[in-house]
Amino acid sequence: MGEQSQVVYTALFGEHELLNEQPVQKESSVRFICFTDDEKLTSNTWEIHQVLPLFPADPRLSQRNIKLRGHPLLAGFHEWLYIDNTVRLKKTPESIFKEWLSGYDWAAILQPRDSVWEEFEKNLELQKDVPERLNEQLNDYSRFHASALE
Repeated sequence: MGEQSQVVYTALFGEHELLNEQPVQKESSVRFICFTDDEKLTSNTWEIHQVLPLFPADPRLSQRNIKLRGHPLLAGFHEWLYIDNTVRLKKTPESIFKEWLSGYDWAAILQPRDSVWEEFEKNLELQKDVPERLNEQLNDYSRFHASALE
């Protein structure tokens, strides 16, 4: 298939939400790839790639694995844009890559919080993960990287 320049990808594991279509894909030459464990998932705007979850009993952690580490299929692309399934792009990925990566190798959305400590509190409030796991991570930061919390 050869190397390609850009890709947008998402990950959807478990049965907690429906796949969010991306109408902007129709205006783009960039591939949109969804990694999922759902054998029946179909889409008008995403290429569906079924994968085995890294953690079969934990769909959230399996999704985060793809989000953070990517997937071997992505190795042939020069630029990757991960979006959570809850996001619907308003601009083409080409314009996002040009705007965000012009002169940079990596970019991320700035969180509107003053500290990592606040991020933990917000994640607990929004139930982004089970409290036990978030508290375990918080304890690790407190013990080994306390200055990073502020």
